[in-house]
Amino acid sequence: MWEELLRMNIKPSIKIRQDYYGFSKYCHELDEPVMITRNGEADLVVMSHKAFRRMEARIKLQSK
Repeated sequence: MWEELLRMNIKPSIKIRQDYYGFSKYCHELDEPVMITRNGEADLVVMSHKAFRRMEARIKLQSK
């Protein structure tokens, strides 16, 4: 689990407020979840719709 956190892409919430388009582009290009922090603490995880659908399909296959 710690390895996942170390590899996770982390951005402060101010990035979304300052440049939503740029942040959205970053998420789409990265194509992986991005952790959003608020006051230095983990708050949300954001990903592109494509990445979400891929994750959803993977979970569905694993549950069979």
